[in-house]
Amino acid sequence: MALQQLREWLLTLDSYESKLDMGNPALRSKPIDYHRRILVISGDEAFCRSSLSFLMNNIPEYIQVDSFTGSELKGKNRKMLLGSERDIGILHCHESFSPGNVMALAGTVKKSGCLILVTPALKTWPYKHDFPFISHGYSINFSAYITRVVQHLNADKRVALHSQENTYIPNAQSMTVSSRSDNFKIEQSSMSLVENDFENRSVHFLSFQQKQAFDVLCERYSNGNLNTIVSAPRGRGKSTLLGIFAWYLLCKGKRVLLTSTLIDNVHVVFNKFEKISESTQLLKMRKISDKKYILGDGVIEWMAPDNTLLKQGNNDVILIDEAASFPLPMLFEIVEKNCSWVLSTTIQGYEGSGSGFLHKLMPRLTNFLKRTKSTDLNQIELTTPLRWLENDPIEDFLRGVFLFEDVNASSTNELSANSANSTDELRQKQLNDKVDNQKTSIENHLKNNVLNIQPKIVATAFTRLSEAELSQVMSLLALAHYQTSPDDLMRLMDSPDLILFVHFQHSRVVGAAVVNKEGGNALQELGDDIAIGKRRPKGHLSAQRITLLTANGKNAALTYWRINRIAVHPKYQRKGFGKAILSEIKQAASRKKVDFLTTSYGIDEHVNMFWDANHFKCVYRGEKRNKASGEVSALSIYSLSSRAKEEESILNNIYESHRKQLPFTYISYQLQDLYIKKLSHFVSGYRHLESVWPIVSSLAKSISENACRYNNTIKRQDNCSKHQASSINFGDCFHDAIFATYPQCTSEKLIPLLSKQELNYATLAGVIETSGKKETNNSLKCLVQRFLCNVESQKD
Repeated sequence: MALQQLREWLLTLDSYESKLDMGNPALRSKPIDYHRRILVISGDEAFCRSSLSFLMNNIPEYIQVDSFTGSELKGKNRKMLLGSERDIGILHCHESFSPGNVMALAGTVKKSGCLILVTPALKTWPYKHDFPFISHGYSINFSAYITRVVQHLNADKRVALHSQENTYIPNAQSMTVSSRSDNFKIEQSSMSLVENDFENRSVHFLSFQQKQAFDVLCERYSNGNLNTIVSAPRGRGKSTLLGIFAWYLLCKGKRVLLTSTLIDNVHVVFNKFEKISESTQLLKMRKISDKKYILGDGVIEWMAPDNTLLKQGNNDVILIDEAASFPLPMLFEIVEKNCSWVLSTTIQGYEGSGSGFLHKLMPRLTNFLKRTKSTDLNQIELTTPLRWLENDPIEDFLRGVFLFEDVNASSTNELSANSANSTDELRQKQLNDKVDNQKTSIENHLKNNVLNIQPKIVATAFTRLSEAELSQVMSLLALAHYQTSPDDLMRLMDSPDLILFVHFQHSRVVGAAVVNKEGGNALQELGDDIAIGKRRPKGHLSAQRITLLTANGKNAALTYWRINRIAVHPKYQRKGFGKAILSEIKQAASRKKVDFLTTSYGIDEHVNMFWDANHFKCVYRGEKRNKASGEVSALSIYSLSSRAKEEESILNNIYESHRKQLPFTYISYQLQDLYIKKLSHFVSGYRHLESVWPIVSSLAKSISENACRYNNTIKRQDNCSKHQASSINFGDCFHDAIFATYPQCTSEKLIPLLSKQELNYATLAGVIETSGKKETNNSLKCLVQRFLCNVESQKD
C-alpha cells in the first residue's frame, strides 16, 4: 500500500494529467506546476532493487528515467551529464557516494521531476561509507559527513523516505505551485528577437532575464565589443541563450564556431535552432550533420576544443559552452586568437571549479583585453531558474547540505551586464537576505570599527563548527581555490589528518586555513621506498616530495604540517589577517614539535609575494604545468626544528642548481653524489624521466665543448672534496655514453637538445630515432646506465 501511494506521488509529473485536475474539467486547461522532489530509498540492496522495480514498472513512455552508479559517474564521466535532461534521475549510493555525482544528476532533473537516491539503511550508512581519500597511516570507520547528510534528509519534510521500517510521503499540496508570478507570464510570451531583422520571426524566451541578456549580447556585438562571460548556476538557460544568439548571428550571415568538451553537451543549443526554425516561415535551416547547420549565408559548426580551426582567428564569433570544464591554458589560447567570443559557464555546478574559476579567469582576461586595447570584458549572470521553479526543494536541499556556493561573491541575485566601462544598466534585482545581510554586516564593520588584528584564531575541526560557521568557512575556501569541488566538504569533514584554523572577527569568520598532518610514524616503514620513488602512498604530499628530492628515507618520518588552503574574506585582504593566521599556525606547530611547515601552490606573482613575506622558502618547482589551471606548482617550506634546517640547506642547494642550470661539474660534491643516486633510481625504473631531466641537462652542459663558457663566471658550490669524486670527469663519462648509445647522432644536434631545461619528447624522439614516450624513456635509461658504468670504472 505504501509503495502504491509512493508511486502515485512519484508520477505526479505531467501537470495536465494530475489527479488534482481530473475531477474538474475547468481546471484541465490550466497547467498546474509541481516542484521537483527528492525520494530516498534506503535499505539493503535487495530491498532497494525490489522497491525500485515496483515504482518503475510500466512507467509512461513520456517520462524519461535514467539510472547511474557511482562508478559510472566517476571522474570525467560526469561530463556526459552536461546539457542533458530527464524526468527521473536515480543514483545508486551503495558502492560509493559522491556529492559531486548528486549535484551532477540533480542539475539534469526537470521541473516536476524527481531525484532518487538509493542508499544503505540511513542508521548504518555512516558506518558503511568508503573513504578513498584517507591518507596512508590513518583510518576511520565512521563518516561525520554522511551523518550530516542523513540529518538533513530526516529534517527536510519535503524529502520522501522509503525504508524497510516505514515510508514517509510529503504532502502533495506542498509540492504544488498554484499561481505564477507576473515575471513568469512575461517569460512565456512570444518576443521578437530584433524588431528590424526578425520582423516576422519570433521565439519563446524562457525568462525576462534571458531576453535582457540576449539584448545585451546583440548590442555589444553591433558595437564590436562582444567579448562576454555568461555565468550562472545550473538550469538557468545559458545554453538556450547561446542557441538564440547563434540563430541571430546566422541570420546575419556569420560564421560561428561552437565548442564544448563533448558534443553531447551542446545538444540544447542545436535543439533551440530546430525549434526556432520550425517557428519561422522565412528562412529554413539546413542540417548538414550533427555538428553543422546552415541558415542562408550563415554557418555554425561544432568543433572539439583541440581543433586548430578554433585558433586561426578567422571566424566571426566563437561560442564556448561549459567553459569551466576546459583547461585554462586551452581556454586562453582560443580566446586570445579570436576577436569576438562568448564564454558560457556554470559557476556553482560540478565541473570542479566553483567560483574560483571566475576568480582566476576574470583578471587574466581583463588584463589581456586592456593590453591589446581591443575591447572591455563584459559579464552576464543569469539567476532565474528555468529547468525548475523558484524555491526549488532540490536546489534548496543541496545548497544547505553541500555548501557548494560562494555566498560572499555577490550580494544580490541579479542579471549583471556590467563591465569596466560598460553603460549597460540592465539589472533585475531579487535580493537574497542571507547574502545581503552578511555582506552589509562586514561592510558596516569595516566602516565603523578600527580593525583589530589581535587574532581570535581557533584551531579546531570541521565537525565542531556550527552550520553558520561551516557555511562561512566553505565560502571562503571555495573563493580562494580554482579547483573547488562539491566533494571537498566530505574530504574536509572526514579526513582525520586535518586541522582547521579559523580567524573570527566579532563572531564572524573572516579567514581560515586547512592544515594536513603528514609524515611521522605513518611513513616510518616506507621511507626508503619513497626516497627512491618505489612507493607513493596516499596523501603526505610534501613529506613524500621532500623525501624524493633529498633521496633520504629518514626524511619521510619527520613531521610536517602542510597548509593545504588559506583564505581571507576579500574585504579583509591585505590588512594582515593572513599573516596573523600563519603566525598562529607557526606557534601551534612549534608547540607540537613539528619539523616543517610546508605549502604547495600554483606559481603566481601575488601568491609568491605572500609566502616570501612570511619567510617561506621555495624549494621545488613542478616539472609540468597543471592541465586545468595552466600553472606550475611550487613547494615552499618553513623550517622549525634543527633537523629541518639542515635539510633546508640541502633542498636549497638542489633548487638553486636546477634554477641556475649549472653544469654538473660546477655543483657541490654532495649534490653530485645525490644526483648519481637519483639517476640509478631512474635506471631501476622507479623515478620518471621528467624528475631526473635537470640532472641529464646538467651533465650535457658539462661536456667540455659546452662547459668551457661557464669557467670564468661560475664557482663551485663548495670547496670540500671527496677523493673519489675529484678524479672523475663527469663530462667525458657522459660524452662517451652518448656516442656509445647513439653512434648515428651528431653532437651538434643531440648535446644541445640534452642541455635544454625542458624535456621535449617529440624532438628528442626524432633525433634519437625512437617512437613514443615509452621507447624514448627506455632509450634514455640505456644512456644513463652507460654513464653510471663509466663513472664506476673511473672510480676504480
